Formats: sequence, structure tokens, C-alpha cells
Amino acid sequence: MTLDLGIDPALLAGCALGWAPVFDGLLALHLDDPARAVRRLSVDADDAGIFGPWAIGPWRPWYAALWAESAVLDNHPDATARLARSSPLVRDNPIAAAIVERARALATGDEAALAGLGGTFARLGCPYQQARTRRLAGRDLPQAEPAG
Repeated sequence: MTLDLGIDPALLAGCALGWAPVFDGLLALHLDDPARAVRRLSVDADDAGIFGPWAIGPWRPWYAALWAESAVLDNHPDATARLARSSPLVRDNPIAAAIVERARALATGDEAALAGLGGTFARLGCPYQQARTRRLAGRDLPQAEPAG
């Protein structure tokens, strides 16, 4: 749609913030290409100085959620830190918060949490995310560390 409006594709390629990387990240994750999503979501989601302007601020929770999920799915070394840092950034957006919780459940192999999140997405009116949760739950999950 953006290209149809006459936006130069070169401008989108360099866009680090706002809706463009969010939609690009969503597409990469949909295509099961988390490495591509990690590359597109390369700006730190915790950088309040960058995400402060009104034009991009509303996209920050979505960006943070995808930033965390892509890192988990790509086995990125910062995945655990991204999960922790994303949680406060998504707290006012229940869908983005559920995406972060799904990423956390995937990272820890918590199948019960994944099952519950399918219901959460259904209650939030998000059939795509509900179906995505089922698909992701079918992957080989890491073994959670034993307690204690």
C-alpha cells in the first residue's frame, strides 16, 4: 500500500522505526524467517529517546513484542534480555503483551502457557495470533531448566 501511495522504496529500506519495521517484522515472522525479522528490528526497543516522537511512539509496543519474539525464534544471544526489557514496554497493549508472553513460553518450553495464550488471543479477537500460537506450539521446544 505504501508503494501504491508513491513512497520511494529506498526510504522504507532505511526506516528504522515506526510502522515499516513492524510490518516487515510481522511478514518475516509469518514467513518463518526470524533471522530476517531480527535484522529488520535492529534498533533497541528500549531506546526511549528514539521511540519518543508521537509519530512512532504508538508503534513501540508492537516493535518491542516482535523484537523479543524474533530473538527467541532465532535463538539470538540477547533473547532473554529482550524478553525482560520488552515486558514493561508492552504493558498497555494486551495483544503485544501476549506476544511477549508467548515468546517467553517458547523460550522456556512452557507448553501449558502456550495453550493458555491461544485462549488469550481468542478473547482478544486475534484469530491470526491464536492460529500462530498453535503453529509455534507444534515446534520442538527447549527443555525448561529444572527448578531449584
